[in-house]
Amino acid sequence: MKKALHSLTIFWFLFAAVGLSAGANDHTHSFNKDIPTDKNAQTITFDALPDKTYGDEAFELAATASSGLEVSFTSSDTDVATIEGNLLTIVGAGTADITASQEGDDDYDAAEPVIRQLLVNPKELTVTADFIGKEYDGQVEENFPVSFDGFVEGEGVEDLSGELTFTGSAIGAKDVGDYDIIPGGLTSNNYDIIFVDGLLRITQKGLLISATSKIKNYGAPDPVFTAFYIGFVAGEDASVLEGELSIVREPGEVVGEYALTTSGYTSLNYNINYGSGLLFINPAPLQITVGNAEKMYGEDDPDFSVTYGEFAFDEDASVLDGTLVITREPGEDAGVYEITASGLTADNYTLTFIAGELEITPAPLTISANDQSKNYGDPDPELTYLLIDSELVGDDTLSGELARSEGEDVGVYPILIGTLNAGPNYQVFYEGAQLVISPRSLMIAVTHTAKTYGTADPAFEVTYDTFAFGEDASALNGTLSFTREPGEDAGTYAITASGLTSDNYTITFVDGELTITPAELTVTAADATKV
Repeated sequence: MKKALHSLTIFWFLFAAVGLSAGANDHTHSFNKDIPTDKNAQTITFDALPDKTYGDEAFELAATASSGLEVSFTSSDTDVATIEGNLLTIVGAGTADITASQEGDDDYDAAEPVIRQLLVNPKELTVTADFIGKEYDGQVEENFPVSFDGFVEGEGVEDLSGELTFTGSAIGAKDVGDYDIIPGGLTSNNYDIIFVDGLLRITQKGLLISATSKIKNYGAPDPVFTAFYIGFVAGEDASVLEGELSIVREPGEVVGEYALTTSGYTSLNYNINYGSGLLFINPAPLQITVGNAEKMYGEDDPDFSVTYGEFAFDEDASVLDGTLVITREPGEDAGVYEITASGLTADNYTLTFIAGELEITPAPLTISANDQSKNYGDPDPELTYLLIDSELVGDDTLSGELARSEGEDVGVYPILIGTLNAGPNYQVFYEGAQLVISPRSLMIAVTHTAKTYGTADPAFEVTYDTFAFGEDASALNGTLSFTREPGEDAGTYAITASGLTSDNYTITFVDGELTITPAELTVTAADATKV
C-alpha cells in the first residue's frame, strides 16, 4: 500500500459554543493539518434527507463509504428521531442532524463524517366541533363534542397539551337559532392543530295549545274558556309566549256541539299547533210539576194544572212540542191519588214531570140523634136519628146503629154514635141526644086484715106490684113501717104504710083496713029461785 500525506480533517460542532453558522444541510466545520499517515483515504456519500411529517413511517438511511466499509448513523436529537442501525424512526416534530460516519480500519483512515439535517414537520390535526342539532329544551347546552382527524395511530387527545375550550355564540345559548361553536385551547409540538368551528342549531319545540272542552246547559251563560298546553319544557308555561290567547267558539245556542278555536300566541322557541276543543250545550233541566188538587167525595174532579220551572231566554211552554196530557190514578173513594203529566217533549230541555196529588176528602155528614125516654125497667126504645143539611152520595147507606151509655138506673144517658158508620168516604159530624130513664111506678098496698074486738092487732103486711128486672123489696131503701088509725072499738080503721124509698121507683103507698069485729059474747042465764 502506498503511503501518502493526507490532510486530516478534524470536525467538531460549534453551533452553540462559538456561534459558527452553517448552511441548511451543512453543519460541517473543519481545519486541515497535514498529518503523515500510511492508510488510504475514504469518503462518504450521504444524500440530503427529504422533509418528513410527524407520524411518517420509519425509513432506512442510505449512505456509502468509498472504502466499501459500513457507514453508521447518529441523531443529534432523539426527541425528533432515533436510529437503530440504519433505520430511522421519527419520534417528534422538529429538526435533528443525522451524521453518517465511517471510523476507518487498518487500511482506511476514518472518513470525514457527513451531516444531513432532518426536518420533521408537525402533522396536521383537525379538531372539528361537531354539529349539534336539538329541539328547544330550555337548557343551556354544556356538552360540545368534537371530532379529531389526524392523530397518529395509538395517540389521542391525552397526547395534546392544554385543555379543550369553547367560545362562540353557542356558549350560554338556549333559544331557537344557529350558534357558532368555536373550539380551542389545545396545543402540541407534534401536531399542527386546525380548529374547525361547529354549529349549534336549536329548532322549535312542538307545543300543542288546545281549548279545554266545556259543558253548559241550554240557556246558561258560556263558561270561562281555558286551554291546556302539551309540550312546555324546563318548567315553562304560557307566560313565556308572546301575544294573547284567544278562544272563539262557533256561534249557536241550541243543544249541540260547538267548536272552540284557539289562536293568538307566538313564540320563538315553540312551534305552536292549535287544537280545537268543544263546547257541549246540553238540554237544560226543566221540571213540569203537576199542582196538587182537592175535591170532596162525590164531587167531579177539578181542572188539573201544571207549573213550569225556569225557562231559558224568557221562553215559555209554547216552545215545547207535543200536547200536555194530565191523568190521574183511578178511584173515587176518599184518599190520595197520583196525578201525572206527560206528552211534552223538547230538544233543548230535559223534561222531568213531577207528579201531583189529588186528595179526595170525606164528604161531611151530620147525624143528629133524637132524644128518647123510658121508665126504669122498660126496654130501650129504638134510637133514631136525622141527617141534617147533608145526604149520602148515590147508593151509599149507613151501617151500624146508635148506642147509649150503659146503665139502667134512673138518670140521663147520652145517646152515642155507637157503630153507626157511613164509611171512609164521609166525615161524620155527630150531634148527640139523651135517653132519660124515669122512675118506675111501684104501688105498695097494705093488705086488709081483721081482728076481734079486744084482741091484739095482727101483723100488718103489704103487697108490691111488678118490680123491674126481677127485683124485690130488697131493692128498696129504708124500713117499712105501719100506722093505723087509732081505736079499739069494733069498726074499720085505716092502716098506712111508709118508710121505704127508691131512686128507681116512684112509690105509691095504698092504705089497707083493719076491721075490728065485735067479740062474741055468750050470755048465760043463771038459775034463779025465788021464793
